[in-house]
Amino acid sequence: MKYIAICELSKYIGETVTLQGWVHALRDQKHVQFLILRNRTGSVQVVHEKTGALAERVSALTRESAICSSEGC
Repeated sequence: MKYIAICELSKYIGETVTLQGWVHALRDQKHVQFLILRNRTGSVQVVHEKTGALAERVSALTRESAICSSEGC
């Protein structure tokens, strides 16, 4: 999948994109996880429903953890 800079995400609303960056902040709520992902072009909030094995992996992230790819729309 083509690399999309965070600062250009508004051009891809409704499309599936893959992001790369570092964890700036993580809020782990009861049913939802909020992940602030940043790279040299900006930052974006990723919202994840807290279900399945991925939720455990997200909870284990720390600030400055590298995210090689995060796909979503």
